[in-house]
Amino acid sequence: MCVGTIHGNHLETVDVKLKMDGTNQWEVKAMETTKEGDVVMITGSGTGRQENAMEGSFKGEVTYMTNSPRLSWLNNTKG
Repeated sequence: MCVGTIHGNHLETVDVKLKMDGTNQWEVKAMETTKEGDVVMITGSGTGRQENAMEGSFKGEVTYMTNSPRLSWLNNTKG
Protein backbone atom coordinates (compact mmCIF):
# COMPACT_ATOMS: atom_id res chain seq x y z
CA MET A 1 0.00 0.00 0.00
CA CYS A 2 1.35 3.43 -0.91
CA VAL A 3 0.14 6.29 1.28
CA GLY A 4 2.03 9.14 -0.37
CA THR A 5 4.97 10.23 -2.44
CA ILE A 6 7.91 12.31 -1.24
CA HIS A 7 10.10 14.04 -3.84
CA GLY A 8 13.64 14.73 -2.63
CA ASN A 9 16.89 13.00 -1.69
CA HIS A 10 17.46 9.67 0.03
CA LEU A 11 20.54 8.44 1.92
CA GLU A 12 20.57 4.92 3.39
CA THR A 13 22.78 2.34 5.07
CA VAL A 14 21.85 -1.33 5.31
CA ASP A 15 23.76 -3.85 7.42
CA VAL A 16 23.17 -7.47 6.47
CA LYS A 17 24.52 -10.37 8.56
CA LEU A 18 24.73 -13.45 6.35
CA LYS A 19 24.54 -16.84 8.04
CA MET A 20 25.96 -20.16 6.86
CA ASP A 21 22.47 -21.67 6.47
CA GLY A 22 21.50 -19.06 3.81
CA THR A 23 19.42 -16.86 6.11
CA ASN A 24 20.25 -13.30 7.12
CA GLN A 25 19.34 -10.53 9.50
CA TRP A 26 19.25 -6.92 8.29
CA GLU A 27 19.01 -3.45 9.77
CA VAL A 28 18.40 -0.21 7.88
CA LYS A 29 18.84 3.47 8.78
CA ALA A 30 17.88 6.14 6.27
CA MET A 31 17.27 9.86 5.92
CA GLU A 32 15.10 11.53 3.32
CA THR A 33 15.00 15.26 2.63
CA THR A 34 12.22 16.84 0.60
CA LYS A 35 12.56 19.68 -1.90
CA GLU A 36 10.83 21.84 0.74
CA GLY A 37 13.53 21.05 3.34
CA ASP A 38 11.61 18.54 5.46
CA VAL A 39 13.60 15.64 6.94
CA VAL A 40 12.28 12.10 7.46
CA MET A 41 14.27 9.48 9.39
CA ILE A 42 13.66 5.78 8.75
CA THR A 43 14.78 2.82 10.86
CA GLY A 44 13.97 -0.84 10.47
CA SER A 45 15.06 -4.45 10.68
CA GLY A 46 14.08 -7.92 9.59
CA THR A 47 15.18 -11.26 8.23
CA GLY A 48 15.77 -12.80 4.85
CA ARG A 49 16.88 -15.81 2.89
CA GLN A 50 19.12 -16.24 -0.14
CA GLU A 51 17.09 -18.18 -2.73
CA ASN A 52 19.91 -18.65 -5.27
CA ALA A 53 22.98 -16.77 -6.52
CA MET A 54 20.90 -13.93 -7.97
CA GLU A 55 17.73 -13.81 -5.82
CA GLY A 56 16.87 -13.39 -2.18
CA SER A 57 13.89 -12.48 -0.07
CA PHE A 58 13.71 -9.94 2.73
CA LYS A 59 10.93 -9.13 5.17
CA GLY A 60 10.69 -6.89 8.17
CA GLU A 61 9.37 -3.55 9.32
CA VAL A 62 10.46 0.08 9.04
CA THR A 63 9.31 3.08 11.10
CA TYR A 64 9.18 6.70 9.92
CA MET A 65 9.89 9.76 12.12
CA THR A 66 9.90 13.49 11.35
CA ASN A 67 9.75 16.89 13.07
CA SER A 68 7.97 18.37 10.05
CA PRO A 69 4.43 19.57 10.82
CA ARG A 70 3.54 19.03 7.14
CA LEU A 71 4.60 15.35 7.29
CA SER A 72 3.61 14.62 10.90
CA TRP A 73 1.18 11.94 9.66
CA LEU A 74 4.30 9.81 8.98
CA ASN A 75 5.33 9.67 12.65
CA ASN A 76 5.37 6.11 13.91
CA THR A 77 3.91 4.86 10.62
CA LYS A 78 5.02 1.28 9.97
CA GLY A 79 6.04 0.09 6.54
